[in-house]
Amino acid sequence: MTQQYAAEPTDVEVYEYVRHNAIDIRYHLDAAIRTDRSIKWYATVDIAFSRTTPDGDNQHSTARSRTQPDIISDTSDVTADRIACEFLTGMENFNRR
Repeated sequence: MTQQYAAEPTDVEVYEYVRHNAIDIRYHLDAAIRTDRSIKWYATVDIAFSRTTPDGDNQHSTARSRTQPDIISDTSDVTADRIACEFLTGMENFNRR
């Protein structure tokens, strides 16, 4: 099952975005667990970066970050902090390239 959450270009705070959707994420995971008893899950995010170069040109790139895959039978360990932390780590690693 795939669930997507839309974001506007001005939504830049990853933690707030994840926290805002945490109840809905947990709801969909709980529904899948009720059906299948345990599930393998992970969250992904596509992040569009843009910047202006010293020449005045606009550069755009997109990065995908993913949480570690996990097999769960309840949602007690699924927290906004954990998801956001893994996303932010992925963003930092992308920026180091």
